[in-house]
Amino acid sequence: MFCTIEWGVDLGECDALFQTIRRSTLLQSIPYAQAMRHVHQQGSRFGIILMNGERAGLIRIGESGLFKNAIHAVTLDRGPLWFDGYGTPEHWRAFLTRYDTEFPKRFLRKRRVIAETEDRAPFEDHALIGPPYQTIWLDLTPELETLRQNLHQKWRNVLNKAERQRLTTLPDWDGAALPMILKGYARDQKHKNYAGASTKFLTALSHFTIPRQECLGMTCLQGDRVLAAILVFIHGASATYQMGWTSREGRAVGAHNLLLWRAIETLRHKKILDFDLGGINDHSAAGVKAFKQGLGGHEITLIGRYE
Repeated sequence: MFCTIEWGVDLGECDALFQTIRRSTLLQSIPYAQAMRHVHQQGSRFGIILMNGERAGLIRIGESGLFKNAIHAVTLDRGPLWFDGYGTPEHWRAFLTRYDTEFPKRFLRKRRVIAETEDRAPFEDHALIGPPYQTIWLDLTPELETLRQNLHQKWRNVLNKAERQRLTTLPDWDGAALPMILKGYARDQKHKNYAGASTKFLTALSHFTIPRQECLGMTCLQGDRVLAAILVFIHGASATYQMGWTSREGRAVGAHNLLLWRAIETLRHKKILDFDLGGINDHSAAGVKAFKQGLGGHEITLIGRYE
């Protein structure tokens, strides 16, 4: 198996191919790359992976460097993304051989790979430098009734309770509610002291996704009082639950459950196939993990961060 990478592909073609991938990741998308450049001055390189000359997948690397890349940093986060029929251990090994050839380890080059795979075997010769990454994928292709039946009983009970309240959920595709959503997020993040994307980065990412109709903000109100809000980003046939917050009053009436369920309904209407519910862990955010598990998705554990 011989792998090559065709760099410098037309972004329009790259975007069209991205749309064909069943489970794409936000971090491999064009708007994410644009936001990284805008906020962190990180460049990106997009490429098409070829196996024996046949198109096999897509890759985006983040790149930054000084003195003509004498000092160089290369990141591959939650990729590459494989086309149908590819992504076997043999394909991974061939890809890693090519990646190591393109970006060999050397003095003053920092490499990071967060591979979108649960199979450690192809990485036997690579040094693990970070813990596994966990998330939950929710398949949105079943009928809504089936998705509702798949909810954990406690989660569904809270949703039922929320639907009996006098609550209003408002979708926002043009960013009108974004300042309010992010202000609540920043307040919640400071109060609970948890890690997460900065409001500056989320503002930039929203800026690049709103024109593509790929930024969904949703708020839950009781009268004119905002109880909770979430932010979801669409990427190809998939979407990612980026963040959310809930007030004390919102928790009492199940506002967050209602928002996520309304988001699921909206995403299915938009023909989105899979919903990435975002990072989970058993240590600093066990409650968040339990909440996301309540949606009845499939938990995955990526292999971790490698050099």
